[in-house]
This record gives sequence, C-alpha cells and structure tokens, in this order.
Amino acid sequence: MRPELLDQIVSKATSECHVTNFA
Repeated sequence: MRPELLDQIVSKATSECHVTNFA
C-alpha cells in the first residue's frame, strides 16, 4: 500500500469522524 493512499484514507476518515462529532 502506498503511503500517499493511506494518508488520503486517514484524512478522509478523520474528516468524517469530525463531522460526526460536530453533528
């Protein structure tokens, strides 16, 4: 797995997590 792809997945997951917390 490429670090760039992993970083993108982590960033997206973090954003979704933050949205859920604020919701």
